[in-house]
Amino acid sequence: MRDAIIDFETYRWETDVFDEMLAKKLEKIKAPGNYTKPDSIKKFLEAERPRVEATFRDKAALNPLTGRLLVASIAVEKADPGETLDDRWEFYFLLAKTDEEEAGLIEKVDSILAESRTGRIVTFYGRDFDIPFYIGRAIINNVGLKFSMPSYKFDKMHADMQDALPKGKLDFWLSATGGDRKEGSGADIDIWVKEENWDAIERYCQDIRGTAVLWERIRRVVRFK
Repeated sequence: MRDAIIDFETYRWETDVFDEMLAKKLEKIKAPGNYTKPDSIKKFLEAERPRVEATFRDKAALNPLTGRLLVASIAVEKADPGETLDDRWEFYFLLAKTDEEEAGLIEKVDSILAESRTGRIVTFYGRDFDIPFYIGRAIINNVGLKFSMPSYKFDKMHADMQDALPKGKLDFWLSATGGDRKEGSGADIDIWVKEENWDAIERYCQDIRGTAVLWERIRRVVRFK
C-alpha cells in the first residue's frame, strides 16, 4: 500500500455567497443590554462592525463556501523507494493563481492520486480541514473525482497524524524532528498573493518534505488500521 501525503493552502474566495454570509454576520451585531442611549448604541455598532468584518475576512479562507484552494502540496511514496528522501517520495507543488485555475488544480490532484494507485491518504489535521475542504471545492467546481477521498468520518484509508501525536502544531513537530518547516506564516499568504510572489508561496510549502520524514517516523512506531 503506497501512501500519499497531502496538504492544502487556501485563500479567500469573494463571491455573492461571501457577501451574503458577511451581511448576515453583520446583521446579528447587537449592542449589549446596558447600552440604552442611542448615541452609545450607534458608537458601539460603528466600532463593532469593522471588527466583525475583519475577523470574517481573516477566517474566510478556512470555509469552502468563502475560500478556495490555492496550493496543493503532495508527497507520493515511490513504488521502489531508495535511500534518500527524494528516492523515497515524489513531491508535487500545484498552484492555482486565480479562481479560474482552481478546477484544474483539483483535477491534477485527483489524477496524481488515481494514477499513483494511492492506498492511503496521510494528513495533519486533514480529517477536520484538508479533506472536507477539498471535497467541498470539488463539489462547488463540479469536478468529478476518479480517486474517492475518505469520508469526513474515520476511514481506514486515511491516517491523520494528529491521532498519533500528543498536542502540538505541525511546525513544532517538524522542528523537533529536524525537518523543514514553513518559512513565514499563514498571514503572509494574503500579502504574497496580492504581490503575485509565487516563489515565496512555494518556499512556504516546502514543509511537505519535513512532513514526509515525520510520517516515516510515526508509522514505524504507531500502527494505523
